[in-house]
Amino acid sequence: MTILTQIDGDTAFKLHQQIKSNELQRRELLAINSELLSKIKKNELYRAILGDDKAPWSAYLGQIEVMYSRHDVYNMIRIQQKYCEELGLKYETIADIPKSRLAIIIGIVTKDNVQDWLNKARVLTNQDFKDEFREAKGLPTTETCTHKLEEYEICSICGFKHKKENCETRKPISN
Repeated sequence: MTILTQIDGDTAFKLHQQIKSNELQRRELLAINSELLSKIKKNELYRAILGDDKAPWSAYLGQIEVMYSRHDVYNMIRIQQKYCEELGLKYETIADIPKSRLAIIIGIVTKDNVQDWLNKARVLTNQDFKDEFREAKGLPTTETCTHKLEEYEICSICGFKHKKENCETRKPISN
């Protein structure tokens, strides 16, 4: 067992601060890109960029310089539209919140409850955040659910997963 020294603590803290700073910068750049992507998609400017009047949106996203998945861009644009355009927030006020959480609550956030939900997204643990969301949607939470538990087994060789009661030996697929 290693005993942490003050130097280790100082180094760890400095590294952690750098990671936090880098992540904030990354999120701010994503916000800018979200706005730009929204404009490019809405006005079909990707076709001019690609030089093809019939080019699909996915062709633009697949370019090596862009390389965002359609799912990521879909969420980035939805976040931009909901929080910035519809609710009038500056992206800087939500940049510290993971985009996965912002995307989850898009359907329940309104002008009246946005600050409450943003605070929850900032401070709650993952499970508490999921429970708050589920409760708002009228679904059972970990506290109110009766928990129909199922057991699974996972093959330590190939990762095949199955319910325990359906246990069987599977033969490899031959070529």
